[in-house]
Amino acid sequence: MKKMKRYKFTIITVCYNAEKYITNTIKSLLQQKFLDYEYIIKDGGSSDRTMEYIYMLTSSMKNVHIVSEKDNGIYDAMNIAINMANGDYVYFLNAGDCFIDNAILEKTAKFIGKKNFDVVYGNVALINQSNYCIKKYGKIYSRKIFYLSGDCICHQAMFAKRALFERKQFDIKYKVCADKEWQLYFLSQNVEFVPMYFEIAEVLIDGFSKDHRSDFEKETCECLEKYCKPNQWIYQLILKLKKNKICLCIFRFAEGQIFHKN
Repeated sequence: MKKMKRYKFTIITVCYNAEKYITNTIKSLLQQKFLDYEYIIKDGGSSDRTMEYIYMLTSSMKNVHIVSEKDNGIYDAMNIAINMANGDYVYFLNAGDCFIDNAILEKTAKFIGKKNFDVVYGNVALINQSNYCIKKYGKIYSRKIFYLSGDCICHQAMFAKRALFERKQFDIKYKVCADKEWQLYFLSQNVEFVPMYFEIAEVLIDGFSKDHRSDFEKETCECLEKYCKPNQWIYQLILKLKKNKICLCIFRFAEGQIFHKN
């Protein structure tokens, strides 16, 4: 049996009908100076020109694996791609996301080389039609207590050992918080999460619909009930306070001062 080649990184792109975004995402990877990676693209069976652009941009790559078939949502697609991975570390760069410069993999490999960390994470630039800001993920994000705010590390900021996904993949019963549940599980197992303090990616964000917000709050409560039960009341209190317009403005101002910079 032929032995599979091992890579430093497995970069995974999950997409569906993403013809507007996929080109910039792939090009941001192809421009990386560090080349010890494999690239897995999991498409959900797109009906637009997504696959045409993917094949056009990756036709000369020997380290790319492409799958286009229906799945049960983003986390199921991510799990499918993880099962194909051969890199030491896994990173998710989904359609619409781009590495912030061409040295990200090089800088991350150098940082990881210091101590062979389990999980490392950096900052991300959040982008929508009207705003651009840097979200800073500092050391506090490696502590379970911070998750009581309802937040977590977005997957575009994080490189995690593939061995961790062999222990636990994303739980697809969660529609929007499977990455939060995954992180809380390993923080509960005393897995080390280490901040790198440099920007990783530009992340295209859309506003949550009311349905998504409801799912987010419900699933966050379930995650905190599971991993932070004695202190879950803190998140419940925050939700109640945010319903007050003055308190909401104060929260947003504080978040902007502490975690964001324009």
